[in-house]
Amino acid sequence: MLIARDLAAYVGNTPLFTGLGFDLPAGERLGVVGPNGCGKTTLLEMLVGRREPDEGRVELSKGEVPGYLPQTLAEPPHITVGAYVSRDFEKLKELGRKMDRIHRELARYADDPSYTAKLMRRLERLTDRFERRGGYELEHRVRRVLSGLGLGGVKPGRPLDSLSGGQKTKLALARLLLSDPTLLILDEPTNHLDLPAVTWLERHLWRNKASMVIVSHDRAFLDRLAGRILEIEPESASSHLFRGNYTAYADKRREKRELQLKHAAAQAEERARLEAYVRKYKAGNRSTQAHDRERKLARLESVEVLAERSGPRIDFRPAERTGEWTLRCRGLTAGYGPRMILRGLELELRRGERMAVVGPNGSGKTTLLRLVNGTLRPNRGAVELGVNVHPAYLSQEHENLNPERTVLQELQTVTELRHTPARSLLARFGFSADDIGKTVGVLSQGEKTRLRLAQLVCLDRNLLLLDEPTNHLDFWARESMERALIDFAGSVLVVSHDRYFLRHIGVERVLVLPEQELVPIAELEDYYAPGTGRRATG
Repeated sequence: MLIARDLAAYVGNTPLFTGLGFDLPAGERLGVVGPNGCGKTTLLEMLVGRREPDEGRVELSKGEVPGYLPQTLAEPPHITVGAYVSRDFEKLKELGRKMDRIHRELARYADDPSYTAKLMRRLERLTDRFERRGGYELEHRVRRVLSGLGLGGVKPGRPLDSLSGGQKTKLALARLLLSDPTLLILDEPTNHLDLPAVTWLERHLWRNKASMVIVSHDRAFLDRLAGRILEIEPESASSHLFRGNYTAYADKRREKRELQLKHAAAQAEERARLEAYVRKYKAGNRSTQAHDRERKLARLESVEVLAERSGPRIDFRPAERTGEWTLRCRGLTAGYGPRMILRGLELELRRGERMAVVGPNGSGKTTLLRLVNGTLRPNRGAVELGVNVHPAYLSQEHENLNPERTVLQELQTVTELRHTPARSLLARFGFSADDIGKTVGVLSQGEKTRLRLAQLVCLDRNLLLLDEPTNHLDFWARESMERALIDFAGSVLVVSHDRYFLRHIGVERVLVLPEQELVPIAELEDYYAPGTGRRATG
């Protein structure tokens, strides 16, 4: 069991959170949520002993073995993949080497019964320890976990610094899962993972009997795994526990806040009534009753109200009506150099349809959006846009933003808005008066996404091409985008591994790459499952 008691963390004299506490019984899974910068990673570091609490304490039951997945991999860059994964198994490997030496000794001294009997007794003891620690299954487990996370083709001798961000996340996950901890502390475990890896990890953790504390922006992931949600609220430096998964948390939080607002309004009305009575009668013949009202006022405690959570107000402008179809791909073949990623793709997107594109990293998802947008030319085949179709592209890497311009200048490149209305629009998307003078190059990825969204709402477009639009956005910004896309009258072609997002914007069909299969979104959860005959990952 893990116990957190009255934990507090400060930055200087400013509290991130105070009085934070919870119990985590064996096998329970706790999700941790809150705005960026509220102290979620700080909390996890306290739980694993990487940071001492400024107040309070963390207690682990005897025999509890914690395993921690940080957001970034802090390892010597030239360590190899094989050495990194097997680092936690040196004692097990040494047992295997001792067993091998005894086997060689047995062959060498086969004619000495007394000595071989002694060796056999020692071998039996070592073999028992080796077997109990899973030595015989280790190689199979390593292959299964690496394959499930999409790392089956990575060579053991490859240095870590040659891996992508996604591959490093997968490798850290593989090493952690193979070490079999009894307590998993996971900080954004789905960051940089493609959908096949996310679905495999979800199934693997669901079968795992370890207790878990999970920080994640993946709402579908928390829906599947979390039994309780801990929210850190920076406005009051407090925390709140909710029973259930993410969806239950969101509903209960909304209901709780509405009830608190009603209580606060009733109390404000009572306070105003008492204050009016005191003012009117304090110096008159009802002064005794007035003093009684003053004592009641002093006893009135303020009603705690959960902070309002809302993302930017996004409303895509209505665009010209298109024909019955907005996009057709005819025999589309494209790639880079001799390597063809898409081969003979046939696709039609209907007016008003939302279609998703999913698949492993490198399967051609971004390539397809660039072909439709016209920033990349096909090797063969054609992309056809329907009548009156005007596309807009939200790039995952934001390469269409100029890093040298200020935020305000970059917005004004796509709109005729003058200074004051442009500032008001940027404020809607979370940019303060100081932010609008920053150059685009210094913005975070989340800020760049918000800036590009602010540009898109200024354009008359009826086909949105969105490449991982929810990356780096918090829950509330994602919900704002979902509402905007639900109200959008045009068509949407979206690359995303955010299943919660895809379901909520009304996606019905999903293009799975590299297979180039169109499947209903209702079947997406099972597409990568073992035994389906499709591209299973575990």
